[in-house]
Formats: sequence, structure tokens, C-alpha cells
Amino acid sequence: FWLWHGYLAEGRRWLVRALERTVTPTAMRGRALIGLASLTIRSGETEQGARRADEALAVYRDLGDARGACHALQLLATAAWSEDDLANAEEHYRRSLEVARSEGYGPGEAAALYGLAAGPLGRPRHASSRLARRRHHHSSLAGCARHEGTGAS
Repeated sequence: FWLWHGYLAEGRRWLVRALERTVTPTAMRGRALIGLASLTIRSGETEQGARRADEALAVYRDLGDARGACHALQLLATAAWSEDDLANAEEHYRRSLEVARSEGYGPGEAAALYGLAAGPLGRPRHASSRLARRRHHHSSLAGCARHEGTGAS
């Protein structure tokens, strides 16, 4: 809610308050840490957000919760990417992908693959070739639409 509606500071205050109440590694604590990491990274405080994601990763590992660990790794990747640390971002996404695949967690696998593919992650030549292919497909589709619009066959 807080992230999608732009209430980053309010959400952070509530989550910090909740996390101060207990340090017991529970699923609820893991979710609160994930939420706080997300809000903190989105607020531009990537190092602090990465620390919270690291805490969440430790909680989820203690609990044996692979899905939570997968999410925490993706937040670590996001924080690294935000700091232009593309090598670490790629490493975290790859670890997240391994965890997701080992658990058969489709949404986690899709998110990790998207993270690996969405940005060039240090591979500008691959990004430019993907862009060239997209432009070619787009121009081909545009040509088809113009052709169909004329009534020609």
C-alpha cells in the first residue's frame, strides 16, 4: 500500500516501529523487513535498504523459506543496480533465479529473469542488439498495419 500510493516515509515509520517490538526471526518479521527494504530503496537510501534486505535474507534462511529468500535476493539486486553495481546486481539475480528454480517458484523465477534481461547489466552490446531487433519488429508491424489499412492484399 505505502509503496504504490507514495507514502514511503509513513510506511517506513510503521515498519520500523513494528520491527523494534521483537527480534525473533519469524515469517512476519521477514515480511516487515522486505517491506522496509523496498520502501527504503525506493526512497533512495539504497545502502540502508540493502541492509534490511540482508536481514530479511537471514531470517528467511533461518526459517527455510526459499520464496522469502528469493524476494530478499531480488531486493539486494535492485539496491546494487540502483548504485550502478551491475556485477553484484547480476550475482543477486542469478542466486535468486537458482533459489526460485530449485523450489519451482514461478513468480520468483520470472522476476529474476526479468531483472537479468531488463537492463543491460553490463552488456551494452546485447542491449543494442535487442533494441535493433525490437525496432525491426516494430517497423514490420507498422508496415503490416499500413498495408492492411489500404485494403491491399
